[in-house]
Amino acid sequence: MGDKLKSVLAGMIIVMLLPYVLTVLISGSSYPKEATGSEDDLMIDVKIHNTKTKMNLEEYLIGVVAGQIPLDYEEETLKAQAIIARTNLLYQKEQDDAVWFQEAYASMEGMRESLSDETFKEYYEKLKRAIGETKGQVVTYEGDLVELPYHSISAGGTRNGWDAFAKEGYDYLESVECLKDVEALEYLGVRSYSLQEFIDLCKEIDTYGNFEEGTLKEQIQILSEDEQHYVIKIKVGDETVSGEKFRSIFSLNSSCFQIDKVDQTIKITTKGLGHGVGMSQYGANEMAKEGADAIEILQYFFKNSEILKK
Repeated sequence: MGDKLKSVLAGMIIVMLLPYVLTVLISGSSYPKEATGSEDDLMIDVKIHNTKTKMNLEEYLIGVVAGQIPLDYEEETLKAQAIIARTNLLYQKEQDDAVWFQEAYASMEGMRESLSDETFKEYYEKLKRAIGETKGQVVTYEGDLVELPYHSISAGGTRNGWDAFAKEGYDYLESVECLKDVEALEYLGVRSYSLQEFIDLCKEIDTYGNFEEGTLKEQIQILSEDEQHYVIKIKVGDETVSGEKFRSIFSLNSSCFQIDKVDQTIKITTKGLGHGVGMSQYGANEMAKEGADAIEILQYFFKNSEILKK
């Protein structure tokens, strides 16, 4: 073969391979970023890391679900979470068609950097199947899309919607047992505060409260709890706030808590991880291990709901 012909062929090969080479250089891998959507799927406006762009809904769900649930969970649990995520996105869009979605989003590039190639491919395939095999599926209640809350671990049972949100419209959020949640490693949490740290945080609720060591017991009173022992209302000084507000200020794992004074330290013990409403991801995963599929899981946590394909 002549030198001139070799040069021509070499040039042709370089041109043919250039897009592939650029893809590998940019992404760090030849493994596909997304592969679940089609041209007919809904395009939505999203904001990822302060950058606005348009994305295919089903492709966006890969990063959303990856950011919402442990990827070593069972595939049926991931499918249930995918249906929840899709339902919540479409519910938001139904409320405001011009919404820019800003969900917790795990980029494929970030996953590649934090995982080995083998683990990344395993998790990516699980995500792709979970979203692909539930494509278009949403949860409805009385024919309408609904908001679907979820959390990591319950306190042994989920909360009903009225107790958590104190308003109507959440009849599909009934309390259900999640007895295996008590076996989770993060079921119990303990946070310790010095007296001054505790008083400083109390003053974020009641700026002018007279919080002193000898009067703390009278100054901090739990006023009401729900049937799962999540705090609904708590009095701090002269102010009354929700258990979730108190949880946020004190950076607690949940609003199912107990406050104790031990010597010069205040200890707050919590049960569960998250607000306790809707699907317990840990509980759902235990159901999946015992053979429940995604539909059975969702209908257990969201009573009288239907799973339809949009």
